[in-house]
Amino acid sequence: MLTKEMVSSVPDAPGVYFFKSRKDELLYIGKAKSLRKRVRQYTAAPEKLTKKVRQMVRRTNRLEFEVLGSELEALIVESRLIKERQPRFNVMLKKLRRYPFVKIQRNERFPRVVVCWEIVLDGSEYYGPFPSHNAATDTRDLIHKLFSLRTCEMAIHPKPDYRPCFNYHIGRCDAPCAAKTTDGAYESILSRVSAFLMGDHLFRLNELVADREAACGRLEFEHARLIQTRIESLEEYSRWNRYRVQAVHHNHLAVVCPAKDPSSVELFFVRAGRLKDQRCVPRAVANDTLSALMEDAFLTEEFGADAEVTPYELDAMNILSQWLYANRDRQEIVRVEELTPQGCSDAIQGLRSAMRSAPFLTSMLEGNDLEEFFAHAV
Repeated sequence: MLTKEMVSSVPDAPGVYFFKSRKDELLYIGKAKSLRKRVRQYTAAPEKLTKKVRQMVRRTNRLEFEVLGSELEALIVESRLIKERQPRFNVMLKKLRRYPFVKIQRNERFPRVVVCWEIVLDGSEYYGPFPSHNAATDTRDLIHKLFSLRTCEMAIHPKPDYRPCFNYHIGRCDAPCAAKTTDGAYESILSRVSAFLMGDHLFRLNELVADREAACGRLEFEHARLIQTRIESLEEYSRWNRYRVQAVHHNHLAVVCPAKDPSSVELFFVRAGRLKDQRCVPRAVANDTLSALMEDAFLTEEFGADAEVTPYELDAMNILSQWLYANRDRQEIVRVEELTPQGCSDAIQGLRSAMRSAPFLTSMLEGNDLEEFFAHAV
């Protein structure tokens, strides 16, 4: 059984911990920004634990841990180890709060815009995460209202003699099934959808206003009224502007986290949404060294968009996307606006500032704990 004596030597540091049985069976893998505080929760008030957690605590005969540089690193390592080793109680107990994405489904001809819960290797474009499933579906539904895209799930093989559905007749789809549009024209719409998802709403509003005026000029008042309802929906959406998201493949970031050594920081370099590199560097690292790290992370050719993604990298992409959304307002996240030497140079000043503020990151996490975003059920 897990006892207070077993947890007394656990350090007050971020990392991952392992519960093992008398027969050396791995029961559970967890992560924490403070291993000591987290593990003590299992012995401090046993009566507050759920039945399954009490069962796990009773079966735990040995406690092991691994100290890591930051909670973000612990989150990534924990997820990888769980997938590799499949501990019994992680399957039973672990519940992650996930955030959805809006996806342009590029693995099909005439791609659809759909809502999904995680990134997969299918060549699609992912935008988000969104704060809730309703937020993502609201955005998807508005896109279907504003842009003539198909919503049907069938494979499209354009045939001029095919009878298009009702959506074509009300202007909600350009009927690629009936060869009423071309691949190029449909792709042009998708480019505008991408701009819309990134926050550019004005161009579509101007298009709709012009269409409304043209319909009135032709005395097509019913059609003009239909366009007006779309304008009103777009204006309401833009007025609230609740869902500021990024294309995952446009996420080029340097993330600063505190390290085990107070004189150092952990740097996570994220390129095209993928974890390119992780380094522990002194706070007073020379500019030349920092520049070299930035250029290696963001300018090397071998890390192109078509580079092979391993299952570990894919898992890290999903975790990073969720973590970045949960921590989107932090000054310790520095965006690289352009993948050029000048873009890297411009980001270094912000990176220096983030490295100076890194000592306060742990205290900031207290009010916005990752445990709330990637919460255990235990």
